[in-house]
Amino acid sequence: MYWNKKIIHDVGGNLRSTPYKDSSSYRPLPKGLAIQKSNIDGQGLFTNINLEEGIILGVSHIQIDDLDFRTPIGAFLNHSDDENCKLIKEENKIYLVTIKNIKSDSELTVNYGKKSENAVIYRKGH
Repeated sequence: MYWNKKIIHDVGGNLRSTPYKDSSSYRPLPKGLAIQKSNIDGQGLFTNINLEEGIILGVSHIQIDDLDFRTPIGAFLNHSDDENCKLIKEENKIYLVTIKNIKSDSELTVNYGKKSENAVIYRKGH
């Protein structure tokens, strides 16, 4: 596995149900991440904390058979040629992972066209 550092939160990373007492405890994004107006396109995924390289931010997509399901993390990723994250597929899940240190209030981006051995970069549904 590519990463060995700390995990902020694994949104949707475990298909077993999470015990919520009521809907007010549901968090579509992990603490430290927010959706904000983007200078790139529309809205984007931002961090409001400093992040180190190699942090798993959570699951961006889940693949079941031939269908891809985006989580809130995957729904707001914008493209950059100078990306600060990448998508890594592990079994039926695609994780968003930081590839450099990222300062608070920065937009989290991926390069839609760059592919590597472990990366799955695509924009299905957009």
